[in-house]
Amino acid sequence: MASLLSIVLSWTALLALAQTPPPLYDFGESPLTKLDDTNFDQTVIKDDRHLWVVEYYADWCGHCKQFAKGFQKAAENLAGIVKFGAVNADESKKTVQAAGVQGYPSVKLYLPGSGSRNPYTGKFYKTPVDYSGPRTAKGVVEFATATLPSLVVPVTDKSLAKFQKNGTLPKAVLFTKKEETPPLLKSLSVQLQGRMLLGEARETAEKTVAEFGVTDFPKVVVLPSAPDAAPDLSLAVSASNVAELVEGERDAWVLLFAGSEVAALSTPGGVGALAESLYGQVKVGRAAADLADRFGLKPSAQPQLVVYPFRKVGVKRKASKPFAANEEGVAAAKKAALESLPETGVMQLNGGNIDRFIAEAMQTASAQSFCLLFSDKSEIPPLLRAISLSFEGKVAFGMAQASEAALAKRFNVQKAPTLLVMFPGDKVDEQGQVPLTGMIFTPQMHGKFNYGNIANFVAQIKEEGPIEELNAATIGPLCVAKGGLCAIAMLDGAPENEAAKTAHLEMLTKLKKRKSGSPLSFSWLDATCQPSFAGAFGLSEVDLPTMIFISPTKLKWARHMGAFDVETLGAFGSLVAAGKKSTETLDAFPTLEEVDCAEVKRGAAAYAEEGEGDEGADDIMAEILAEEARAREEREAASAGETAEADAAGGGAGAKKERKDMSKLEKLEADVEECEDRDLLCMARREKQLKAVDKERKLQEQLAAIKKKKAKAKKKAKKAGKA
Repeated sequence: MASLLSIVLSWTALLALAQTPPPLYDFGESPLTKLDDTNFDQTVIKDDRHLWVVEYYADWCGHCKQFAKGFQKAAENLAGIVKFGAVNADESKKTVQAAGVQGYPSVKLYLPGSGSRNPYTGKFYKTPVDYSGPRTAKGVVEFATATLPSLVVPVTDKSLAKFQKNGTLPKAVLFTKKEETPPLLKSLSVQLQGRMLLGEARETAEKTVAEFGVTDFPKVVVLPSAPDAAPDLSLAVSASNVAELVEGERDAWVLLFAGSEVAALSTPGGVGALAESLYGQVKVGRAAADLADRFGLKPSAQPQLVVYPFRKVGVKRKASKPFAANEEGVAAAKKAALESLPETGVMQLNGGNIDRFIAEAMQTASAQSFCLLFSDKSEIPPLLRAISLSFEGKVAFGMAQASEAALAKRFNVQKAPTLLVMFPGDKVDEQGQVPLTGMIFTPQMHGKFNYGNIANFVAQIKEEGPIEELNAATIGPLCVAKGGLCAIAMLDGAPENEAAKTAHLEMLTKLKKRKSGSPLSFSWLDATCQPSFAGAFGLSEVDLPTMIFISPTKLKWARHMGAFDVETLGAFGSLVAAGKKSTETLDAFPTLEEVDCAEVKRGAAAYAEEGEGDEGADDIMAEILAEEARAREEREAASAGETAEADAAGGGAGAKKERKDMSKLEKLEADVEECEDRDLLCMARREKQLKAVDKERKLQEQLAAIKKKKAKAKKKAKKAGKA
């Protein structure tokens, strides 16, 4: 009995497997991306860089099986140019419903940059382009490449100069003999938008071809950037300015006096390289010969260097003895000049005095901030001394030994040297205190450890402090009340975008400092937390990051389009302020909602929440479904009437037949599914079933008509035989 039961169960399992169609695609080996309800929006809808070709299929669909190889081949042919994905309709009903899919296979194209947000539901969407061509690889490839958007700039002999001067982005030109732009170039122009400008020149642009020495086609030429000549940072010092420029200031100087036979330094780069190496720390001058006596020099055939030290309170300033203008002499002169910089601006820190240092910094530094260097050297480096002098009174400076384990742990320092700046955060803790926040100097992000890079890093919190965030409480004082133009950076402040947001804020703080004194008031807004404010300017998530410039009094605004960097944003803002950029008009100044952005759901979480409680959001789809439901009801009513007539003719028994006793038509009618209003898959199957019923009914009617004619002819022939 047990063995018989196991046999029955085995057969049941085999039958179940036989009824379940195998998966149409093996996504592990396929060039297709598997798309479903969990990743469709994030992968396709929010992709602003690629054209997506998406197939909606079902494993049981015969036409889908016939099309599968062609669709995969199309994906292989356009790999790297167009992205291909597939949605299993049986597993992703929400995505299928949102796309309005009615049959399988359905192919839809989603264009980059075409996304927008529904103003009523707030949901982000893209309107797809339907593909209705042949279900072949060739047909899909041709349609996709024809639909590809292009940002490629045509380059001709007349437009070459304009193309070369078009913004600050790097540029490349494809030289080709073909009349049509290659799909790969179109795709790259969109993918590299905001990072590189691509152009296309035909062989008929003879001057352009000759200028770049192009002889073979096709050929890609990267346009060289105009090299900025390294500026000579040394200054001319003469009898007319020495008292004010050198002796009247406190800066340390290295002065070069030319010899009667040799004027220049023998070291590589000469006086310009010397000035560059000491930039921000010690000034370098080219002194006139008539100043030699003033600095205690005797005439010489060879050039000489003199160090004029930093002026210290209570110490008489005196020029050094001359240094030779060779490599050893230059090194010695640099060392002497740097060592003259005072250490008084930097406090040596340890566990015993760190808290007092922080308290004093918060009270005495105008920027309420401090800069802290963890070093493995005992002496304060001249570089830090020089920076402390540049920010004297604005930022406090300290140095701690990296071997101070407790102190290093407190500031999360892992190695030496480490430089960080600290300042009060914008939130109050449970004890009513304002915790410190800060930034760490990272060479990968901020550049080499030199005066210029470190000074720019510290300047981000100099007096103005970091760029401030707008919310319902601050938009008045930070924007509306200031007059002039509000420059608002619209960023994606979602937690998963924290790294990008931090990098943007550092860049924006530099921009704010650079434009200090201009009519622009800089701030930033978490646009994904305030979608209604962003929507007032026609912005959605795919437009971020961007910057808008608004005049609160005139209700005029302009949006920046292009590279999101200091130079481009600054130049655009200047043009807006000068009235050289076209603007649009607001009906009223938009307001910000009083929300806690940390609690706001965004992205997939927001869409999931919308889907749970807003099943009737898509009114258009609801109307379509309702119309289809009415049509089905009419067909079903007609079918029910016919059944009732048949029952009456049969004596009104109305008893349900067993399947073995049914005709083919009756079996088809019995198999028609009853579907819920929004079950598109069921509805698609039902439509197919109803078509089969109609086809069988017509066939039966034709057979009945033929049978009737034959019977009539037979009857007629029988009568004729009797006659």
